[in-house]
Amino acid sequence: KMFPTIGDVHLAPFTDEQLYMEQFTKANFWYQPSFHGVDLSALRAAAVDEYFRQPIVDTFDIRILMAKSVKYTVNFLEAKEEDLYRIEIPFKFHMMHSGLVHGLAFWFDVAFVGSSMTVWLSTAPTEPLTHWYQVRCLLQSPLFTKAGDTLSGTAVLMANKRYDAKRYVL
Repeated sequence: KMFPTIGDVHLAPFTDEQLYMEQFTKANFWYQPSFHGVDLSALRAAAVDEYFRQPIVDTFDIRILMAKSVKYTVNFLEAKEEDLYRIEIPFKFHMMHSGLVHGLAFWFDVAFVGSSMTVWLSTAPTEPLTHWYQVRCLLQSPLFTKAGDTLSGTAVLMANKRYDAKRYVL
């Protein structure tokens, strides 16, 4: 048997002005024209790219979610290892709230299917906290949406040589 047997990746758009501004504030350190006599301002654009490229691993209140999550299922009994190096998750969200979308939130559930019972482990923000938390990926430029709008695209999760994951939103 393979454990876990099934994995569900969930993603949903979120709004979090405080988190967004916190990342920009960190990057703005590099906007200084004279830091001990050194002009750092040429590095600001690269710093913004780097801060917004990094996923934020923590927990959050579900009230920041702007639409119901989309679920992508992996059956580990059938998936080949190479299928997991790059996962493309198409999404189509029907926005429940108006406001700025600052990024996508991710979490997962896994099923351990045994011979007599199935046990689920969830990292959802509605469930008791685990050490995996949840992940939020920020957009450098937030998108304004209105309740009733449709937001669609593809989230691309890619493994790298450090066994980390990179993400792209297309």
